Amino acid sequence: MDEADCRLDAAFLKDGGETGALIAGYDWTATPLGPIASWPQSLRTATAILLRSPVPIVMLWGKEGVMLYNDAYSVFAGGRHPQLLGSKVRDGWPEVAAFTTT
Repeated sequence: MDEADCRLDAAFLKDGGETGALIAGYDWTATPLGPIASWPQSLRTATAILLRSPVPIVMLWGKEGVMLYNDAYSVFAGGRHPQLLGSKVRDGWPEVAAFTTT
């Protein structure tokens, strides 16, 4: 995939703030989500919506709960941001494991 194709694939992240830029530059191939080019339209749309919200939003995608969130949530994440982005929820917030089911 050339650079122009990559930009088109990530066009839904435009105007998504700092976190949108981080998502665009993140190596998603190392996650269950795979490269942005392979993301389903539903994931792209949900991500675009959450990035533009002024309300802190985190989305857990897939069985592993891969974390995607917006700038407002990055404040809530504190020192865990930006490492929290793209992590599995149980890895990023291990204290929630008792509250989630498998």
